[in-house]
Amino acid sequence: MAAAGPGEAPARPLVSVITRTLGRSTLPEAAAAVAAQTWRPLEWVVVDAAGTGLVPPAAGDVPVRVVSTGERLLRGPAANAGMRAARGEWLMLFDDDDLIRPEHVARLVEAVAAEPGHRIAYADVAAPGYLLDYADVEMWLADGKRAHVFDVPYSPLLLSKDNLFPPMAALFSARLVREHGCAVDETLDFFEDWDFWRQVARHTDFLRVPGITAVYRANLSESGVTGEESPSADPRIARDREKVAQRLAALRDRYQRRVDELKAEARSARNAGDADRALAAWREAGRIDPYDVDAVLREAEAACAAGAWAEGRRVIAEALARMPGEPALLRNLAIVDRATARQGSEGVSADAAGRAAMRAQPPRISVITRTLGRDCLAEAGASVAAQSLRPAEWVVVDAAGSGLAAPPAGDVPVRVVSTGRRLPRSLAANAGLDAARGDLLLVLDDDDLILPGHLAHLAQALAANPDARLAYSDWEARVNEADRWGGHAPPFSHLLLCRQNLFPPHAALFDASLVRERGLRVDEGLEFFEDWDFWLAAARLTRFVHSPQCTAIYRTYLSQSGIHAHGRADADPRLARDSATIRERYRDDRERLGAAQRARIGAAVGAAKRGDFAASAAMWNEAHIADPFDPEPITRYAELAFRAGDRAVARQVLEAGIARLPDEPSLRESLRILLDPGSGDAGATRPRDAA
Repeated sequence: MAAAGPGEAPARPLVSVITRTLGRSTLPEAAAAVAAQTWRPLEWVVVDAAGTGLVPPAAGDVPVRVVSTGERLLRGPAANAGMRAARGEWLMLFDDDDLIRPEHVARLVEAVAAEPGHRIAYADVAAPGYLLDYADVEMWLADGKRAHVFDVPYSPLLLSKDNLFPPMAALFSARLVREHGCAVDETLDFFEDWDFWRQVARHTDFLRVPGITAVYRANLSESGVTGEESPSADPRIARDREKVAQRLAALRDRYQRRVDELKAEARSARNAGDADRALAAWREAGRIDPYDVDAVLREAEAACAAGAWAEGRRVIAEALARMPGEPALLRNLAIVDRATARQGSEGVSADAAGRAAMRAQPPRISVITRTLGRDCLAEAGASVAAQSLRPAEWVVVDAAGSGLAAPPAGDVPVRVVSTGRRLPRSLAANAGLDAARGDLLLVLDDDDLILPGHLAHLAQALAANPDARLAYSDWEARVNEADRWGGHAPPFSHLLLCRQNLFPPHAALFDASLVRERGLRVDEGLEFFEDWDFWLAAARLTRFVHSPQCTAIYRTYLSQSGIHAHGRADADPRLARDSATIRERYRDDRERLGAAQRARIGAAVGAAKRGDFAASAAMWNEAHIADPFDPEPITRYAELAFRAGDRAVARQVLEAGIARLPDEPSLRESLRILLDPGSGDAGATRPRDAA
């Protein structure tokens, strides 16, 4: 509101509603919607985009002004012409094929008056489909949501990924145009509103005003954007989407890094016993990305751990309103409800009740096996039958297409899937994923084995980490019946996964929602390393959790793929081809995570130089988690522990590092210095960048 003198009521700001039009038959409905607005003063600026001398219909008592250049204007130039001509303090772009409810403008003006730090506010918008008149819209709104609704909480990260609302949702300050130079990019044929919001975001935070007060009648739009995924779509749509997305790339990367930093801070705080700091960090991460299930569940977990179970439930319930049907949210909401119910009826702690609720619902697990009918299939079946957590089914994919008979698996139900033709590995994997009925899935090839506790350990790991939808075990590789190597897998590191595959298919148990709801598939264009590609795609969708029990056996000597010849001169050239394809596909992930790791190390070094050794140790620990095979974070963390006088911790850290990297000389040298009091260890183990 404009400032008022003593004893005067605040002046009500003029709002300019700007409509671009070619004079379509829907223009009278737009005029009626403007006239019905409860806010005054108001003006309706009608841009004659056809340039034909348009005479618009009356809008009740709202003054109407026509802007025309006498020439036909595209969407961008028409929007700019309207904004230049508008006289209001606040502006709104309202196309002639959309609708706004009578309270729409008033609610937005009142919202920004109450939050003066914001120069833009936006309402929720319904996109109900084929509604042609306002009576239909009123009936639809009265009955509730039946189709898509634009009701996303504001986040710069979300805006950087996609447009959050159509133009008429928002009321914005004219100062953004007149003083800051925000304008519609006239070189864009499509997504010009998204690009405009990008410019606005440089100067102000956005204020969401919950409640549907506008209707986007996509069926009346002539832009074609709503059909952008159709094969017949205008190629300029994809071109302009990519152009705007590239302009937002830096913003997207900055806020994604911030989310990653907050998650690391939250985990570090939790490990240090600082529950309040952990909760604050999870809450901020969830604010930046309200669709990050990991952040939602961790915030709820932190609240419940502090005894605030109602708060934890609220966090999950609000996230479910944004992501209806999300399995991890539904599962954890049920756990919270059961826990609080048992707490009240039986007097047990909510924490114990929550664990009991998890145990009371054993997951339905589908084990999927691709096979050509080799003799080793019987051994795979025996390992399925021996599981202490009984699978719901064993799905056997007849990759030979020869009419395979169902192999035995004890009392585990067996289903054979066959197309009647031979299937390559990737197609066979997808056939199994499509056929599986379980809540959790595991792919066990016929030449590998799982030990009796394998499924139980992995299911327990997922239950204990509800934000993770994939758990993997340690595994042992056997090069023949007698010789073996391995025995462990590293703790999960997305950066490390971008550099190399960390585990074979049967080491991992994953949530079926990744396949059914998030569209995760095995790339049927790959003949090799398809599991690595699958894990990399999954890592973009969920956190992984490591179960440190060696319960999977990888019998490389029975493999027929030839993958273990990769890198040799006589290797199948398709191995190098598919490896290169995957590395290029995830190059951006690898570079982003590598840059974050370098920033972590720089922060650790900088903290040590400032004398803040506690902060330096925490950052070196984060760097070690991000790349457990880099010896530098291990030695630096040990040096800081030694400097703090904790020789036992320093020794433990170095010995654990040597167990993982037995051939790394720097670790053994650091341990030798630590154990030899006469070697000048005090100086030798002093943090190098703190000296």
